[in-house]
Amino acid sequence: MGTGEYISVTNQNEMVHSEVALERKMHALFPAAEQEELAGYFRDYGADPDTASRMAAAASLVVTAVALTAGGMTVGRLTGRPLVRSGLRQLLLSAIAIAVTFLVGSLIGGHGA
Repeated sequence: MGTGEYISVTNQNEMVHSEVALERKMHALFPAAEQEELAGYFRDYGADPDTASRMAAAASLVVTAVALTAGGMTVGRLTGRPLVRSGLRQLLLSAIAIAVTFLVGSLIGGHGA
């Protein structure tokens, strides 16, 4: 029973990390397209176009932060470490990586596709 739970949680954790990595890559390559995709989801739920755009501009940061924190907390649960500390560590280290990537891209003049 314990083995089944371990496999289940491990698989879920790997799926979350994979999805976060894919979304991070797509957002880095195509930020405008990713924001428009998110705005489209909000429009599908009934938001008007202006509100959907504003929500997507705000929700892209929030969604990323939540996903990173949840991934870190999942790792914390698997390793027996404090959940909040693991989640915040994941968020902080990812924020540093994002800032460095943005800085390097700005220095070399990358403007996306």
